[in-house]
Order: sequence, then C-alpha cells, then structure tokens
Amino acid sequence: MNHMKILVGCALVILALAAMAPLAFASCKFDADCAAGYICKMSAYKPIGEPGECEAKAVEQDCADCESWCDNDGTYYAVNVQASQWVPGTLCTAMRCKYYEGLPNSPNCVQQPPSPVPVAPAKAVDKIYGYIYYKNDVGGLVPLKNAKVMFEYADAQGQRTEDPNDFAWLDANGKFEWRSAKALAPGNTVDLLIYFTDSAGTVSVTAIQGGGRTSGFYMDRGIASNDTVLAYYDKELTAWDQKPLSHIYLNMLKAVEFREKALKFTPIAMERVTAFDPNHGTSHLSEVYVNEAPNDIGMRIKSADSVFGLFAAPTNREFHEYCHHIQAEAQPEKRNPLGDDHAGYYNNPDSEWGLIEGWAEFCALEMKRYFGMGKRGNYEVGKTVWNLEENYLIDAPKRKTAEELAIAGIMLDLRDSVNDYGAHDDEAVALPLSDIWAAFSQKRDFGDGQGMRYVHSLRDFYLAINEVTKGNVALHSPYLARSGQTELDHVFVMHHTFQDTNSNGKWDEGEDVGYSGKGGLVRSDLTEEPGTDVVFDVKDQNGNAMGEGISAFVEVNLEPPNYYLSYSYTIPLVDGMTAVPLPPEEYNATITMTAVSDASGERADSSFSTTTSELYEKIDPGRPFATYSATIKVQAGPVQPKPEEQVICATDAECGEDFVCSNGACERIMPPPPNCLSVALIMFMLAGAFAAAKRRK
Repeated sequence: MNHMKILVGCALVILALAAMAPLAFASCKFDADCAAGYICKMSAYKPIGEPGECEAKAVEQDCADCESWCDNDGTYYAVNVQASQWVPGTLCTAMRCKYYEGLPNSPNCVQQPPSPVPVAPAKAVDKIYGYIYYKNDVGGLVPLKNAKVMFEYADAQGQRTEDPNDFAWLDANGKFEWRSAKALAPGNTVDLLIYFTDSAGTVSVTAIQGGGRTSGFYMDRGIASNDTVLAYYDKELTAWDQKPLSHIYLNMLKAVEFREKALKFTPIAMERVTAFDPNHGTSHLSEVYVNEAPNDIGMRIKSADSVFGLFAAPTNREFHEYCHHIQAEAQPEKRNPLGDDHAGYYNNPDSEWGLIEGWAEFCALEMKRYFGMGKRGNYEVGKTVWNLEENYLIDAPKRKTAEELAIAGIMLDLRDSVNDYGAHDDEAVALPLSDIWAAFSQKRDFGDGQGMRYVHSLRDFYLAINEVTKGNVALHSPYLARSGQTELDHVFVMHHTFQDTNSNGKWDEGEDVGYSGKGGLVRSDLTEEPGTDVVFDVKDQNGNAMGEGISAFVEVNLEPPNYYLSYSYTIPLVDGMTAVPLPPEEYNATITMTAVSDASGERADSSFSTTTSELYEKIDPGRPFATYSATIKVQAGPVQPKPEEQVICATDAECGEDFVCSNGACERIMPPPPNCLSVALIMFMLAGAFAAAKRRK
C-alpha cells in the first residue's frame, strides 16, 4: 500500500514535469543530468552545494537525426558508426561514395557501406573545478577551506608525474580551480590528494599511519583525464581518517582566528598537529617548557581522541591545546615548572602548573564565547561537563584538579558580566579580554630582584592584573565598607586564593590575596575525576542487553541562589559509562542521568540521581561510583544483525530469505522504496527518445 501511494505521487510529479519545455533540467552537476543537446554550466565560485544550470549546446547536426544519402559530388553521408556513443556536438560521418549515380537520395543511388572510421580519443579536460567538504552530525555540508589539493598523474604508459608544484588552494567556500590540467593528454590518469595545511601557513594536521606520519591523503586515484568527474570534482570526505582530520583542521583554523582577531596576536610558528597518535596522550609539546621531545614540537591527539564525534572537542582538544601554543609563543622562555600538570594544590609546591592549565581552560572557553558555541562556563571534558562559573576552591580537599579550575574560574569571573547569565553574576567585575591577556602575556618587574619577566604563579597574575587595571577606580574600591578587600580582590577570595595565615578557612583583614596557599613541560589534557563513573546497565523490554547506541541525558540542577548555573547535556557512553560532573562541595546540586536510545530517542523508564553531598561522601577513586539499571522500550521489527552476530557464509543460499552473502557474512537486503525523481528521470529520457524518433520520420 505504501509503495502504491509513492507510485501515485510519482505519477503526479511526472505529469507536472511533463508540462515543462524544453526537455532539460534547470539544475545539474554534470552534463549527464541534462537532456540531449544540453550541457551543464558550472561555476567554481558559487556557494558550496549550489548546482549549475543546463544550457543548450550548439551542434551542427544530431547524429541521431542523420540519414544516409549520396551528394552530387559523390560524398556519402552515413549514420555515425558510433551512434550508440553519441554525445552532443559530434558530426555525422562523411566519406566518399564508392559508386553512385543520379540525384541525391535517388533510389538508383548505389553505395558501398564504408569501413568504420577510427574515433579519436576523447579530449582531456583542460581545467579542474571542484569543491571538498564533509557532512556534519545533522547532514549539513561543511566546506574544507584554505587547504591544499595536490595532483599526480600518469601517462598512457604508466609513467608518473609527481610535481610538488601541481596543487591548488581551496578558497573560503571549499572551492578550487586547477588550471595546470592543460598538461593532461588523452590516456592520462589523475590522482587527487588532500593536505590539511592552510595557505597562510598557520596550521598543519597530519596522522600516524602504519607507524609513520602521513601528511597527504588520496581522495581518488586513477581517474581518466577525460572523465566527467574531473570537469567538476565534487568530493565528500567520508574516509575513517579524512573526515575527523577535516574536523580537527577546521577547529584549528577557528583557534587561529580567535588568536588573531580576539587576542590580536599574530602567529609566529605553524602549529603542527599529529592525530591518531597510538603512543601518547592528547597533549601539547613546547620547547619553551619541556625537553621531552625537542624535535617533535606541537600538538598530539591520541587515537581515541581523534574520532570525528569526540564529545569534548573542540573545547578540551583543539582549543585547549592551541591555547598552550599561544602561551608558548607569547612567553618564549625556557622553564620547567616544579611538580606535575594537573597535580594541584596538595601535590605541587607552587601554582605555576595551575596557572598554565587554568589559562588553557579559560582561553578555550573564550574561544567558545567568540564563536557562540554553547553556554557560558560549560567546559566539556572526557565523559562529562563542568561549569567553571561555579566557584571551585583552589584548596578543595577531594579535587586534584581544583587548583587549575579555580584559576580558570578566576579569569572567567574577571571577564564575564551580568549579560552572560541573564542579570545574574556573583561579582561586580567585567573586564575586556585585552586586560586579562595583557596581564598574562606581558613582561613586567615584580619587585623580586629578577628584573623584567613573565608571570610564573597565580600571585604574579594577581599583581599583573592590578597593574593593568590601576586606572579602574570602581575595580579597586572596597568590596565591603571600610574593608581592605577590593572588588578585584573579591574575585580571588571567592576561590580561596589568599594567604590564610590563621588557618580559619576565610579571608581576614590584612591577609595577602592571590596566593595558592602554598609556599611561595609535557602537558596532557584534563580528564574527569577518578571514581565518578556511572555504569549503565540498560535492557530492552524483553530483557536483552542494549550495550550500544545509548547516550546519557544529564541534568545538573543547583539550588538557590545558584539556580541560574543549572545546565544539561546529552553525552555518548564510553565503554558503557559516563562520569558524574562534580560541582564544588559548597554547592547544593542534584545530578540526574537518564538513558536515551540514539536510534529512536526513546528515554528509559527510570533515572539515576545523586546529590553533591552524596558524591563527596561516597566517591572512591578506585572504583565506579554507581551502576544504573534501566529499561528502554524498543520498536518491534527486523533488526540488522550486529557484526559479532553475523553468520559466516560462502553463498547466498546459506543466508536464507531477505539476506545475501557479502564479503563472507550474511547481510540483510534493504530495498529502497521507489524514488519519484528517478522514475521521472527515466520517463523523460524515454519521452526524449520518442520525440527524437518522431522527428526522424
């Protein structure tokens, strides 16, 4: 019945199209999309995805309309011997008659069928226009801009030409034009490669493949020089490595744009990104800070983090790591901070590591702000989301990463305003980004006998931001009447960054602000806290385990006065788990998780909930926090076998009805319903042929 409805709809579409004249389609990508006698006119400078237009092609005479006859001068005109391969523009075959008499087309004209005339090879293209793109999560086309397209070609004898100068740059719309195709000849073949490096020389993305680094990736190989695909090369990058590398590359271009336009800081060195790294964690190497790999400077992204749909990207991948690159160029000095990155207040002797990582987290959030990506303060990391607008304390006893989160929060509090939260903000400070960047990036004399130097600690940053903003009277006014704590000091005090000389846990008059509370570079990425994993045990209504295709819908609801910081998100499970976000201990919050089917959007019949107090009471770094059991009702109907459940086969007969043997395993046949456009196209082709035949009669 459904197919009958579709066919009826097709008939209506065909009748509507039949009223159109001439028999040509208005939009096209290739000549084959147009009716006979029409060609597809494309422009390499149209917006991505916009088709060309069919235009009539001037032809001397349709070979399909030619008739055989003898002319007065003895020339014999025959139907083209290659009529089955006729294309618009081909002329009728002409040759001398062996014998003739009488008038042209006279019944007395006697001719001998000519020998076939050799057909010259089709002409090679002289230019290649095209565009390169990938599809995002909702099917939209994302152009790959400013990247390099390389061309390699071989002659008819297989002799290859690999000229490094044979390339073209994609423009901002993912378009390119290669004019050197005029060197191609009939019989040549062409290979096309994509290089994820930009024309301005700011970014280069490569991958580890087969134990070595690969920079150029073949998109197509061995295309005939006269193939219509080269006349307008339309390429969607879908390969397992090319699509995620495209995503990484474009995110890196965003990071560079933020640096140039928001920070107004021009790049000095190209950032070299190595993805699918099987031997290292996601991290940034810089000779400015460490000696681990002096010949391998740049960003490394581990294999598991290089996938296209990584939840934490770009916040805790491209943005965070490039912020380390920005610092390395802004502060070109050789330093090896004491302690370890992410080790925090209770392990490191000073706050330099916390400042380095806190800057990268704040900087990544500013990139999100600049590009309008997500809610203010939400920092995606690992299997969870943290809201850095919550006031993390630098000395939180159960948070090893609390120091860097507190420093990132200080910078965020200095930057944000009531406009970011709908008339809610817990401090009266709203600085331009340029003030924070100036305090963080510029040399100054801190009066410690070391002369002009960069910030090395949180206390240095506190002194620097005071100097940069010294003309801001309101900022340096008392936070409370007759108090020595200024509005600027209050931002630092909220995060427990002061010298607590009497150990009472609060700021008292006279206590210095900006200290971590302690005496006085391979940087891997931030991860969720150990012991916060929730294991999802999800079954369907029949009791069958649903181990794949499940995500978690997470809600973090804070009680007044912090209710405006509540947030929610949906995150894919990793190894059947996700992590509970950890608000600071002082916040009363309820965290709720609900299993969701990726295929149907159906939610589970129950949820898992916990509170801030329960989290900090029960958390154990050595084991998952909890197991959540739930049921999701699935729709009845045939289910495609999972790869591990597929039946091994050699012939179709071994697979049964509705299955075929494909690559040694049984796969279900999924016939598509009739397609109106395809049916209409076939009908119009038949109509065109009928009209042509009628004209010949």
